[in-house]
Amino acid sequence: MYYIDPTFTTKKINKALKEQIEITFRRGTYKLSECLILHSGRSVICEDGVLFERHHKGRMLQTFADENTTKYNGVCGVWWHGGIFKADTNETPANVITLFHAKSISLDGVDVLGCRGYHSIEINACKGVAIRECFIKGQSSKPEEDFREAIQIDFANYDGLKIKGAKNTAKCYDNTHCCNISVIDTVIADCPNGFGTHSVSFKEDYHKKIELKNVKFYNIKGKEIQLFGVDEFELDKVRSETSGCIFPPRIRIGTKTKGHLVTGGKKEIEPRRNKNIRIESTVID
Repeated sequence: MYYIDPTFTTKKINKALKEQIEITFRRGTYKLSECLILHSGRSVICEDGVLFERHHKGRMLQTFADENTTKYNGVCGVWWHGGIFKADTNETPANVITLFHAKSISLDGVDVLGCRGYHSIEINACKGVAIRECFIKGQSSKPEEDFREAIQIDFANYDGLKIKGAKNTAKCYDNTHCCNISVIDTVIADCPNGFGTHSVSFKEDYHKKIELKNVKFYNIKGKEIQLFGVDEFELDKVRSETSGCIFPPRIRIGTKTKGHLVTGGKKEIEPRRNKNIRIESTVID
């Protein structure tokens, strides 16, 4: 086990994340001056009381990917447990956590607070991602940006996610969609939108096998779930409480946004309908 403590610079932390396999962050506050980059086969534990603060303009945590990363051939086999990511120490809009072309990734017990614009967690072109026992709160965006989901599912395209050094013709923008994504025992509160998608590709592709189980939404300004272009979507014991307790709990599923509907070009196309939706112990409004 390799131990990291708050005296480490962000560059030294990233060196450890690249070179070490099993890592523990000691309790304390980490003022990040750049994004933390995850590599394959890592096990990362944050002790109770680990706080990451954003003191730069970009993302806080991201799986490694470059212009040549395609399909699900990026980072593989990562388990990250614990830690609080506090993004509002810098007001520049950015994702907090980004997973791109990754496979077999688990985020357990992670808190994401104060995302400025964009998404608290973006899962883009990934397979086999599990978000468990996480807490997301306080995401902000402009009122007209009704496409800012706290947890977003997206496909690999230049307009949706920029990778440093990758032009719009880069191999990494290969239209890969997500597959086998689970959000379990998680709370999403005080956000513009809760979970979902807001763009579709021009090709007839779908995100596949997406599930939400025992997920609770509180005070969502727009839609708890905004979704289209998904094949096999399951809701189980999903609840929503906004401005006090709602009984029976209701979930609003939207299928169209005001803008930013389609990426990859200016032409608008209709949202692709979802297929094979299964709902258990959840009331849909």
